[in-house]
Amino acid sequence: MNPAESKRMKKTMGCISIIFIYLLISAENTSQAFAVEPAEDRFQIDVVVVDPGAELFERWGHISIVVADRIRQTRTVYDFGTYSFDEPGILFRYARGFLDFQLSTTSRDALIRRYKFQNRGIISSTLNLTQEQAASLAGRLEENALPENRTYAYRHYLNNCCTKIRDLLDDSLGGSIREKFDTVPTGRTYRYYTARALKGLPVMRNIILFIEGREIDKPITRWDEQFLPEIFGEDLDRITIPPDNRPLVARKQVVYGQGEPKVNKETSNWEIWISGITVTMLVLGFGTCFAFQRKRWDWTRRAAGLGLFLWGLIGGFGGLVVVVLWIWTEHYECHNNENVLVFPFLHLWLLGPGLVLMLKGKMGERTNRLLQRYLIACCGILGIYLLLKLGPFSQENNQFIAFAAVLNTASLLSLRLLAKD
Repeated sequence: MNPAESKRMKKTMGCISIIFIYLLISAENTSQAFAVEPAEDRFQIDVVVVDPGAELFERWGHISIVVADRIRQTRTVYDFGTYSFDEPGILFRYARGFLDFQLSTTSRDALIRRYKFQNRGIISSTLNLTQEQAASLAGRLEENALPENRTYAYRHYLNNCCTKIRDLLDDSLGGSIREKFDTVPTGRTYRYYTARALKGLPVMRNIILFIEGREIDKPITRWDEQFLPEIFGEDLDRITIPPDNRPLVARKQVVYGQGEPKVNKETSNWEIWISGITVTMLVLGFGTCFAFQRKRWDWTRRAAGLGLFLWGLIGGFGGLVVVVLWIWTEHYECHNNENVLVFPFLHLWLLGPGLVLMLKGKMGERTNRLLQRYLIACCGILGIYLLLKLGPFSQENNQFIAFAAVLNTASLLSLRLLAKD
C-alpha cells in the first residue's frame, strides 16, 4: 500500500470510529431518556374512565391514563383513542380494516372540561403503585408518545384505547391482571356488548350486528370484556399487586357525576323516520297485493313491484356488503358471516323485475316463473340453514332469518297472485 492510500485509509477509519462512537452515545442517551428516576413520591398514576355518550362513536365509553410528575409539576393525560379522518385515503383504508389510532397527550384540566361539556360522567382511580413501578410506567408512556411510536393498528375489540392501557398496566405488574381474569368465563359475547351499547340506534344497531359474523359470538372471558372502559374500571377495584397483594386502587373519586343514564336510550329522529318509512313501504308493497287479491287493480300490481324492488335492494345489497367485508377486508369480526346464506347477493336480481312492475304494472310470465323458482330455492336454503344451526353453525342472527323468511314468502306469494292475472 503506497503512502497516499495509507493516508486515505487512516482518514476513513477515523471517520468510521467517530460515527460509531456518536451512535453509541446517542443510543445510550435514548435509552436513558425514559429511564425516569423514581424519586420518592414523585409520580402519581391515575386511570380516568369516562361514561358512554350519545353519539355512535361514544357508545363504548372512554379511558385515559394520567401521569402526575411532582418534580416537573405536570399532569399529563395519555390518550390512546386519537384518530383523524382528515388524512388522505383514510376512509378507504378503514373500509379495508386498516384504521390507525394514535397516542396523544393533553392536560388533565382539558380532559375534564371536554367531558363535562358533553355531560359524561368521569371517575378517576389513583393507583397504588410503588415509585419504581410508577416511574417505569411513566417512562414507557413518554416513549410511546413519540411521533415514531405513537401510531398503532386499531382493532375495536382487541386493540383499542382501553386494551392498550390494560396491557401496559399488566406488563408493569408482571402479568398479574391477565392471570387473574384470562380464565374467568362470563357466558357473554362481543355481540352482547355491541347490542347493549347501540340501544336507541335501531338502524345502526341492526346494520352493525348484520355485518358482523360468528367471530363475535364466541364466549369471551373477563379479560376479553376489558376492551370496554366501564368493565376495566370495575375490575381495577378487584386487582391486587404481588407480592404483598395490596389493592391496586388506592382511592377513587367521582370527578363529575352525570346524573343521567350512561347511554342515551332515546331513538334519534332520523332513525325513527328511516325505520318507519321502510316498514311502511314494505307493508304497502306486499300488503295491498294480498288485501285486494280479488280486485287486482293496476295500482296493487305496482305496489307489489315496489315491495319486490325494496326487498331486492335490502336483501341483495346487504348480501353484497357481507361478501365484500368477508373477502376483501381485514375486519376479522366480519369474516365467517352466516348472513351470506340469509341475504344472498343474488337478490339484486329482484331490482329489475320489481322496477318494471312498479313502472308498467305488469311482468313477463317467464320472468315471473323464474323468480318464483329462485325464491322457493331461497326459502329452501333458509330451512337447511336452520337445521345446520343445530350443529356447526352458531351465529346469533335469528332476527335476520325471520325478516328474510317473511319477505321471501311475501315476494313469492305476490308473484303467484300476479301470475293469475
